[in-house]
Amino acid sequence: EVLGVVLESASAKKKVSPFYLAPDRVYRAKFSALATVDLLNAYMNLGRPNRYLSEAVEARQELDLKVGVAFSRFQTKYFQGRYGDLDSNVLSYGPCQSPTLGFLVERHIDIENFVPRRYYVLSLNLIAGGRATQFSWVQSAKRIYERKQAEALADKLGSTATLTQVQHKKKKQARPLPLNTVALLKACSSSLNIGPAQAMHLAENLYLNGFISYPRTESTAFPSSFDVRRTVEPLLSSATYGHLARKLLTPGKASSLGPRSGGVDMGDHPPILPVRGAEPRELGGGDEFRVYDLVTRTFLASIADDAVWDVTTIKIQCADHIFMTSGRSLVSKGFLEILNRRYEEEDDNEIVTEEQTLPNFVVGTKFPILSQATAPEFARVSVNDRVTVPPDYMNESELIGKMEKEGIGTDASIPTHIQNVIARNYAELAPGRKLKPTKLGIVLCQGYHAIDSALILPKVRADIERSCDRIASGDMSKDIVVSKALEYFRSKFAFFRAAIDRMDILFASSFTKLEDAGKPYIRDGFKRVYLMYIPGPPPRLYNRNTETVYELPYGGNINVWDGHKCPICTFELLRYSVGNPQRTFPLCCYCYKNQITQEEQEIQDTGDEKRSRSRNLCLDSPLKDSHPLISEICVGYVSDILPDTDDDSALVVDVSGGNKQQLISTRSPIVVTFGTEKNQVHKLEALTKYDDESAAHMLQVTFHKDKSPLPDGKNSLSAYLSTNEQLQSLAHIRRGSERLKITSSRGRGGRGKGRGRGRGRGRGRGRHMSDKAKKMSFRDF
Repeated sequence: EVLGVVLESASAKKKVSPFYLAPDRVYRAKFSALATVDLLNAYMNLGRPNRYLSEAVEARQELDLKVGVAFSRFQTKYFQGRYGDLDSNVLSYGPCQSPTLGFLVERHIDIENFVPRRYYVLSLNLIAGGRATQFSWVQSAKRIYERKQAEALADKLGSTATLTQVQHKKKKQARPLPLNTVALLKACSSSLNIGPAQAMHLAENLYLNGFISYPRTESTAFPSSFDVRRTVEPLLSSATYGHLARKLLTPGKASSLGPRSGGVDMGDHPPILPVRGAEPRELGGGDEFRVYDLVTRTFLASIADDAVWDVTTIKIQCADHIFMTSGRSLVSKGFLEILNRRYEEEDDNEIVTEEQTLPNFVVGTKFPILSQATAPEFARVSVNDRVTVPPDYMNESELIGKMEKEGIGTDASIPTHIQNVIARNYAELAPGRKLKPTKLGIVLCQGYHAIDSALILPKVRADIERSCDRIASGDMSKDIVVSKALEYFRSKFAFFRAAIDRMDILFASSFTKLEDAGKPYIRDGFKRVYLMYIPGPPPRLYNRNTETVYELPYGGNINVWDGHKCPICTFELLRYSVGNPQRTFPLCCYCYKNQITQEEQEIQDTGDEKRSRSRNLCLDSPLKDSHPLISEICVGYVSDILPDTDDDSALVVDVSGGNKQQLISTRSPIVVTFGTEKNQVHKLEALTKYDDESAAHMLQVTFHKDKSPLPDGKNSLSAYLSTNEQLQSLAHIRRGSERLKITSSRGRGGRGKGRGRGRGRGRGRGRHMSDKAKKMSFRDF
């Protein structure tokens, strides 16, 4: 509704807040499109901000964040410390996310428990009018599961089939309702093969660029003041939609323009509609235009005429049994001329009858029932077997409808919840945009049921949503709703922790214990025993003898650095490669573990939440610049070669070896090479000589003898990077990407945390979220 800081400022006392705003100076502009006329109209009709709507949003955020963090943190630490192949960085719980997963797992269990059963039906094939027409048995009794019973019924049908009814009926197929957010997401998934999160992103871009109205709305009906003609007129000049708009605005039709009844005006924003015309080339012709095309055509179809069908129903009686067939033919296209996809009313079975023209039959005509074609017109009865089939996995459109029906999430948050279920590896997207739960998702969901089904069933969340709606209407206090909900989940969490062994039994049956997982990788520095590598995610090293787990950074590639040991703990070393082009740093798992422990303790002691980080996501050097493995190969700083930058991260020798002779920054994706041609350098080496003033080692650059750019036939140059102009003149600087060129779908997330900057300052972890970003962030949960 309005930013919380504005409301807080408006209600603060002037002496307390320097940002004081008198309440009578705060206004709210309401608009649903970025067209000039809409913005001007909003400015001329300013209203007051609604505190209740703002508090309802804040209540949802507070509950989702606090509940999600508590459960997610506990179960992630508990199970990742016990199992090696969970294949997920975070085992998250969410009051909306988890019931969403519950719907998918419930369907999966229905499929797995389904037992197919063969049954039998009668079928009548009528050969008349020069063609064969298939009639279906109108079965009033229960299914027949014995073939002999079905054959006995067929024998009792007699020898004559009498045509008892030929009914012709004009049937209207209602035009679609205007789109709200949920309808848009369902249509994009089922008709355009675009997932909810991507569909919402594309719709928001279209809105921000002024092509459609605000895409987050619950309304499927326009307000009484809505001007349909004004919305259609901008489309008249469109090459794609102009002929459709002109047809709707022709005299005689324009006066009756408007959507059908049945929609609901929720009072938030009108349904989604086009604001101005657009052509494929204007929007790139890709998915963005496809979404625009769907919005535009659905809007035009919603104000067009209904389609009219001629539906024919024919019935034949054999003894006491009825057989029926039906067909339809299009009389008037109506909205079907506009909407290039099949639109069906879910509660109108006749409309979805197969489109076909049936022969002209006469009531009272009798046909002999024969097994052989001994007459020009006859009926043949057969016994056909069928097999019951299980339900299919939910597709995105079905899941969205289920979430809306059960009150899980809002129209704005539904795409995020579905995306999170996939991102956490709880479900995978199958062909047909079907969502199939993974082993992890099934075990987690069943584990909740084993402890407390209320954690996964939709009722609790639906009750919270209703309470938040009452906050928005001013009927309940935000503080009371939040307090009661947190107290409820506090007791749930206490019981969950005490009964976690119930869930652990399921995990133990499906996943590999940490002590049984992994492969020998490197030796530790104490007793020289092999540590087992658990690829995860998250990646870890595990000591079976001491039950010690060494967490490793993720976001890059890890491999063994043969023949190298840490000067502090004598653990064998790893190499960590990240970015494009790749930058490779030394890594000691023991020192990295201690570094994380120390930082987490500092955060706990100081309460400095600004230093919170995404768990182990690392897109630069995993060790601090002060660690001997880093300081021993430090030959300068980025500011030595880029004096105008504020980047003072260290430049170290890349430890990948081979042809990749380069300097790399420990805190930014900067790569430095030397020479005028590619692969001129034979070796880069940080010498033992150290300059206190520049806080760096001397760099030795050795060129290939036949490629050396140095004068007088020299092929080697040793100098300090910060002071030697010749060395600086040979340096070529490239800013790459923090991400690897080839990334997997999991384990290499987005932009991560740094490890600090600045010379001699300890180089703690850097790049933190702002307070504002933290308030709105649900990362990792």
